[in-house]
Amino acid sequence: MTYQCRDCSYSQGQFPHGRCPACDSFNITSADKPARTEGSASSKRWRLIALLALWSVLLYLLYQKL
Repeated sequence: MTYQCRDCSYSQGQFPHGRCPACDSFNITSADKPARTEGSASSKRWRLIALLALWSVLLYLLYQKL
């Protein structure tokens, strides 16, 4: 298993004490894993719809209080 530092891009089989020997950073990751991808376009669309719906409910409730 290969690890890579996210700060200086140094890669090696192991990092002693969990830190990068080149820059002394703890920001390391496994280079064997694929990079985390963002959600699909449909999940982004649903989040936007939920955001707009919740804001509209909040504004409606505030309007009723006035």
